[in-house]
Amino acid sequence: MRFVVPRVSADDARGILCKRKRFSPRRKREMKKMELLYLPYYVHRVVISQRDDQHEIIACTDGISNIFSFFDAKQMEFCNEASGEVFDFLVSAEEARRACRESLRWHLVRQGLRLKVKASVKEIREVREIHYPYWVGYFRGGDGYDFRAADAVTGETQGVRMRETFLAAFSHSGDVATNDIGSSLAHD
Repeated sequence: MRFVVPRVSADDARGILCKRKRFSPRRKREMKKMELLYLPYYVHRVVISQRDDQHEIIACTDGISNIFSFFDAKQMEFCNEASGEVFDFLVSAEEARRACRESLRWHLVRQGLRLKVKASVKEIREVREIHYPYWVGYFRGGDGYDFRAADAVTGETQGVRMRETFLAAFSHSGDVATNDIGSSLAHD
């Protein structure tokens, strides 16, 4: 397995995850636990045809809920060991390939309408499996527990779209990280 090496330290991640949004009505919450998690991703090398030209792009879909995004591996370092909990793939490579093709096709249609250029997906040449790191902080709120996640390479906090992926990963995890957290937080 290939793992992306995190660039954001645990101390920096704690600062990112504990930071309140500007003008947030919520009061500051105390982080009870933080951990490094690796989510599975399929990385796709895709050939796009536009007029008489062909371009190769790199896109990815997560291995939990097939969310599509573009991928820039140039700034990433890879290793063979994870330094945190690793989640398994819940989506097959074939399902990921279909999701990538469909999402990219719709992206090209939107871009084509906006830029007046017609492009299409010619082929997906290669699909590779990787695991991408995220820092996740767990907080106790007034009515239960909550979490926030940050990209362990860029430091960007993750939004609603990725929240669904994390919840699906937690609910399907054999280790059931959320139960471990809940029981350890209940004793605090």
